[in-house]
Amino acid sequence: MPPGKHTIKKDISIKDAKLWWPWDIGKPNLYISKLSISENKINHDFKETTFGIREVKMEWNPGFTKDEVSFPRTTLINGKKIFIRSACWGGGPPDIFTGRTSKEKYKKLIQLAKEANMNNIRIFGWHPSEIPLFYELCNEAGITVWNDVIPLGTGNLSHDEDFIATTIAEGVAVIKERRNNPSLIMMEGGEEMFLRSGDPKFTRDFLERLGKTLQENIDLPYVPDSPLTCEASQEAGYKPKEAVHALAYFYNMGHAPMEDWINKLDFPIVPELAITSVPNVESLRKFIPENEIWPPGPSWGGHHWADLDRLRAQNFDTFGSEKTGSLQEFVDATQDAQGIIFQLSIEHFRRNKPKTSGIALCHFITYWPDMKWGGIVDNYQQKSAPSIMLKQLISLF
Repeated sequence: MPPGKHTIKKDISIKDAKLWWPWDIGKPNLYISKLSISENKINHDFKETTFGIREVKMEWNPGFTKDEVSFPRTTLINGKKIFIRSACWGGGPPDIFTGRTSKEKYKKLIQLAKEANMNNIRIFGWHPSEIPLFYELCNEAGITVWNDVIPLGTGNLSHDEDFIATTIAEGVAVIKERRNNPSLIMMEGGEEMFLRSGDPKFTRDFLERLGKTLQENIDLPYVPDSPLTCEASQEAGYKPKEAVHALAYFYNMGHAPMEDWINKLDFPIVPELAITSVPNVESLRKFIPENEIWPPGPSWGGHHWADLDRLRAQNFDTFGSEKTGSLQEFVDATQDAQGIIFQLSIEHFRRNKPKTSGIALCHFITYWPDMKWGGIVDNYQQKSAPSIMLKQLISLF
């Protein structure tokens, strides 16, 4: 090969290839490719890549018309349908101070996701795409990844073409770096991008342009945004049943019985199913000053997003009591209430199969100690009470 820049393409056949499967339906078989450039027995460069062989396709969900939805949302891996049992990866890396995040922490968290019977992790648009180690561990564990490609969340986009082109180029760079990971099975453009959009049609054009460019570099399903059912999304031309962020009970608590709200949810996929709780008392004592821990002081809300009014209302709605007799009683009640609400919701969506083909709980972890969307696993990698219940419930899909 003469000096200079060259592009070489070569098809390689693997005899009796073993496919990569999600852990719950098969074995996540992996291969290693080794590429070297040498001259006169001198090695100039070497690249080793782990990859898997799998096919991802989507089918239309039964029970919805194309006047109701724009995209097929049933996932097929190697021709086999899977129900996406997911949870959101908490809005950031496992620790907001990224230098404190270790390989051991990543391994533990992904193992905990698998122990909870999840077959997917959703990286949503509040979160940058994860580091290579995350995808490598998901490849090995057989955990699939639903990836908002770049951190685009609830934003009002600039119309500046340089900004748009740079943003799309960033997305392409992200995908090129991650596209050999068989765990990566779904791409999304943004998170709630229409909620604050000043120009919904421009936002749609941008997200569809982003998707078209990404799919020129990888053969994977893409949807522009979630949930795509807000008023601005409808103005942009999307359909009324695209998906749902199931958060309304949290924000409208007390307006109607939780069962009435849950049973009205009829969508092909649920990118966020969210309800709040407080971390274990042992974890609370690590980030709340002792003189503010009970009764709750300013640190609860000011630094860690605790909405005490809603937490008390959630307890009352579930148990007929705010459960404020002691710190332990209050914490236990918030976690039990979260588990019960998750249970009612999961049972509803299970009954709605195959119309509904996936749910993502919000959140699996949080990137710092907080009390808003109460992680199934807290910032100290401690399981909450609902995690035990969820392991059994999620396995029913």
